[in-house]
Amino acid sequence: MRGFVHVILAVLIGAVCLICLAVRTLWPGAVLPGWDVPMLAALSLLALALEGRRRPKGRSWFLSALGAGASFGLIPWCAGLTGAPWALFLAGGAVFGGADFLYASVLRRLPEHARLGPAAGAFLLFLAGMALAGPPLG
Repeated sequence: MRGFVHVILAVLIGAVCLICLAVRTLWPGAVLPGWDVPMLAALSLLALALEGRRRPKGRSWFLSALGAGASFGLIPWCAGLTGAPWALFLAGGAVFGGADFLYASVLRRLPEHARLGPAAGAFLLFLAGMALAGPPLG
């Protein structure tokens, strides 16, 4: 199953967009989170952890980052949540590519029988990504 992580990522981004639209509709004064690096890292690492297996041998780093960038750039833009799809496209692709590389290197070092290891590795990578918090990109 090639590209299954991108389907999970697109579903997660779509779910976040739907939740944001519902909150914006029902509570117009609510403060919504921005599309910043920690949000992109959280969605990327959640998709990688939900994929639940080791990195496929044939996955290309460039095409993986390109597909994730397209998901991060186009889905929130089509939902009307962002005004700058290119910024999210570039940042989303870079964040997902980096998260994929780091998550794959963490999984290579874990023993095969570690059950909570992938989830713990994804959480620790998310905490490391929190250091990159800045202004929202969209």
